[in-house]
Amino acid sequence: MKNVDFRQGDVAIGEPMDAVPDGAKLVPLEGGRIILAHGEVTGHSHAVVAAEPPVQDINEEFARLYELEGRRYLHALKPVTIVHEEHEKIDVPASIREITIQREWTPEAIRNVAD
Repeated sequence: MKNVDFRQGDVAIGEPMDAVPDGAKLVPLEGGRIILAHGEVTGHSHAVVAAEPPVQDINEEFARLYELEGRRYLHALKPVTIVHEEHEKIDVPASIREITIQREWTPEAIRNVAD
């Protein structure tokens, strides 16, 4: 990811891209939501919901999440909202963006930040 446009805790949302990379596979919904990241400590998750009132569970009419070689890409066909129980919501316009999880260095290993 070149530049970060939004950040919610340990989840970084990149600037708009032209297209989802070729070969990326669709990630299935989890309980009617697109889950960008699961919290390892709290059990909370960074989830994508429809931004249109009333806020509702997502479906492929609103957005899709793709994955290729460990990288994830959110394709919001309509405006969406990213929610998390401990962070402010983020409204994301219709766009394609790379999603990354912040990593941290420890003497033992490089690992994802635990939320």
